[in-house]
Amino acid sequence: MSRRTRGHHPGTGAAQEAADDIYRQLRGEEARVAEDFVELLDYLSRIEAGISRGDWTYTRSRLPGLIRAATNLTEVLSTPDGAELEEPDARPEFVMAAISQWSQRYRLGRAAYPLTAG
Repeated sequence: MSRRTRGHHPGTGAAQEAADDIYRQLRGEEARVAEDFVELLDYLSRIEAGISRGDWTYTRSRLPGLIRAATNLTEVLSTPDGAELEEPDARPEFVMAAISQWSQRYRLGRAAYPLTAG
């Protein structure tokens, strides 16, 4: 599975066209930061859903994915040896536009980044 399909899932119609348009405007590291962050929201949303249902087995089973997603984001923001911060070649406004759009399929994403009409 490619990084793109992990971080931004195919859909149909106008929403998919908007997501694809954002993706085409991103540079490599911008896409990776946005995808990794949205993956964190995905796992946090799953964990929150498990907690709200009292499904502790499900909740615990999502933790390795959350840790993996956090590790992925750490890698893109670190030097190759992982010892220091290495700022990505990323335009924050483009990264945030992608995060806002792509996070809409997750409960916590919609809460954190509500889309405004118009």
